[in-house]
Amino acid sequence: MDFTEKKKMLEETAELIKLFPESLQEKVFDFLILDKIKLSAPTIEERIEPTDVLPNVEAPKPRKTVAQKKATSKAMPQIIKDLNLRPNGKQSLQEFFSSKNPNGNIQSTAVMVYYLQTILECVEITANHVFSCYRELGIKIPGNLDQNLRDCASSKYGYIVFAEGKCSMSVRGTNFVEQDLPKKAKKA
Repeated sequence: MDFTEKKKMLEETAELIKLFPESLQEKVFDFLILDKIKLSAPTIEERIEPTDVLPNVEAPKPRKTVAQKKATSKAMPQIIKDLNLRPNGKQSLQEFFSSKNPNGNIQSTAVMVYYLQTILECVEITANHVFSCYRELGIKIPGNLDQNLRDCASSKYGYIVFAEGKCSMSVRGTNFVEQDLPKKAKKA
């Protein structure tokens, strides 16, 4: 059924509906249209696309499967090969990290960003920098490093600022790394 046939069918239906009282017009319309649709149900090849009826409407995009979503998600972070985490004349990442003794991924990430910004004086710190630190230390990398960075920057912790893929220390994070780590042993 092409557009002109559909239009003609709707016009005929509209004229017929006007013959009934207003309170029944909606029910008559449903009865007539649904009946005609059932009688002339299109085959798969004849199905109507939204763009056939409404030319300015785009057809909905098909949903992606889980496998497709994983394939299009962000690429795994990469090691920055020229990042020297054992610089001459400065404390190495391993020494600094051991001295701070962070507990968990959030604190570890804060210590790494602090080290990169304060000791190595890196200007643009990315997820790749933090990934390189995790690999250098040989500790388990968070399953979703970007989420770990967002959590570290969240209002709950606020240790870093993470925006547009770049990290930097916040005042709260700087105070935490300098003043609160390593955790003091509780007195018995």
